[in-house]
Amino acid sequence: MEYIGKIDIEKLGELKNQIIKDDVVITEERIRHIKDRHPRRL
Repeated sequence: MEYIGKIDIEKLGELKNQIIKDDVVITEERIRHIKDRHPRRL
């Protein structure tokens, strides 16, 4: 899992009530998916 940054919860409007943490991470599985299906984007 890689830490990407933080999200500004205040910009999410009504969705901000559904957010528990403001940390943004990406899992190894998602990185693999991006590399496999969108190789030019990563």
